[in-house]
Amino acid sequence: MEKQLKPPESAKTEKKEERMAKYVILQRHGAHGNGVDYPKNALQLKDFELLRSLGKQLFQVGLKIVGQKPSPAGRAVETGVRTLSGYAAEQLDKTGKGEVPPTVGTEYRICDSAIDPRFAAVIDKVVKTSKEKYGSASDRNLALVLQEQEYHGLMLARAEEGAQAVCEAAGALNDGEAVLMPSHGVAMIEIVLRYLKGMRGEQVLDIADEIIENCGVRIVVFENDKVSGIYTLDTFPG
Repeated sequence: MEKQLKPPESAKTEKKEERMAKYVILQRHGAHGNGVDYPKNALQLKDFELLRSLGKQLFQVGLKIVGQKPSPAGRAVETGVRTLSGYAAEQLDKTGKGEVPPTVGTEYRICDSAIDPRFAAVIDKVVKTSKEKYGSASDRNLALVLQEQEYHGLMLARAEEGAQAVCEAAGALNDGEAVLMPSHGVAMIEIVLRYLKGMRGEQVLDIADEIIENCGVRIVVFENDKVSGIYTLDTFPG
């Protein structure tokens, strides 16, 4: 019999304990470094305070984060650490005790295009096509290119692999616990969310109008090992 955890000290009711839910928080990493003022695999200074604030909000909504399992990319790892430092600061302020949840390993299956060799082989072509067809390599334009038939096999494989990683991360939790999984926009989080919602085939890739902003989070709720809801911080019911 699984041990039932008490709700976070910030929770006002026992609703979460009764719900027997587990939570995976997918987060898009902060803005890329420009290679001049900041290394390309690091975050820009402008996102540091935003991530700290987001971490505080994650505590405020009652999530009990026990660790992070980010993409191996340095900016994803740093995004998680800075978010969780804010979480711990809010925990300390509200309860008198605060500890930054640990990094419990990295998850290759939610990595970015530069790390996945299948994607690294085509990314230059994707960027070039985006600029030629749509005038720029914006997130939305890249998403439109990645909907093309040529990339279906790659993108659908990444969606399935990423969704499997999220489900396994949830399965490793005790009831009431949450894990943070910082990852990447366009080529990962949005397609994974669609896959987790039960979409398949070309539907999974129709993300051009659903791009998650830098540092943004989506809270995936699992009940009885199934996804019961996906929320933003503003819509999360607690």
